[in-house]
Amino acid sequence: DAFAIMARNPKAGEVIDRLAGHFLLSKTCSKQLERLLLQTASDGTAELEVVQVSLVELAQTQPVLVEQVVRSPLVLLKHFDRALLVSQHYMLSKHPRRGEMSLKAGARCRVHGIPGARLCSEARGGAGRSTTTMASAMISPSVGGLRACMANRLVCVSGTITKLGSPHLVEYKQQYECNRCHSRFDVLIDVHAGGHVQLPEVCPNDRGGGRRRKQRKGEFPLQGSQGSFSSSQEPSGCQGTNFVLCEENRYHKDCQEIRLQERGVG
Repeated sequence: DAFAIMARNPKAGEVIDRLAGHFLLSKTCSKQLERLLLQTASDGTAELEVVQVSLVELAQTQPVLVEQVVRSPLVLLKHFDRALLVSQHYMLSKHPRRGEMSLKAGARCRVHGIPGARLCSEARGGAGRSTTTMASAMISPSVGGLRACMANRLVCVSGTITKLGSPHLVEYKQQYECNRCHSRFDVLIDVHAGGHVQLPEVCPNDRGGGRRRKQRKGEFPLQGSQGSFSSSQEPSGCQGTNFVLCEENRYHKDCQEIRLQERGVG
């Protein structure tokens, strides 16, 4: 498991970034990367800052990554996004048309072509029918087979679309500023709970935001088992409780509701 290795060795994350970068600069994705850098606001494609990553092609060139992108896509996509930025810098420095190119810092990688049971069986060396069946049920479940354990994973579901909502923008993250230390932090919005925002009880800034009042006459430091400390010293960190929404920094993403019915039902 690549992420188990990363937990034991932080430098392993750099290896994952490097593997993702090699794939983005290979023949498979280099053309997409070139088109991305050549995009301008005048041609109306500047907002389409996406590089498509095929999981089937990824399995052929970087098999160590393909299983992880299915199991932990949110984590691995962050590695791909970092690698995409580095790959842009590299191509900008080498490409003969670099004068016409511009860096797209907001570009993202998106995956498609989730492998089915056949590829799972090959990745495990045909370990057995039960293993393949279990992997197939987790990756390509039926509509009725969707479970909570599949949340935040990539799955491939087939069925008949009975309702297709219009694409619309939803706000998924807000930025707040502490009135005490003026540090800023992001707060995620629960889109599925009607846009509920759960603010922290105290400011998350823990870098010297606390204040220490002057020692009064007659006060003496107390001695504790962990060393000396003063009863007049406040807890470390800001400890502020009043926050202001930063209206200039709002984060949105596309959302679309799709209702799917299993084939042969109803």
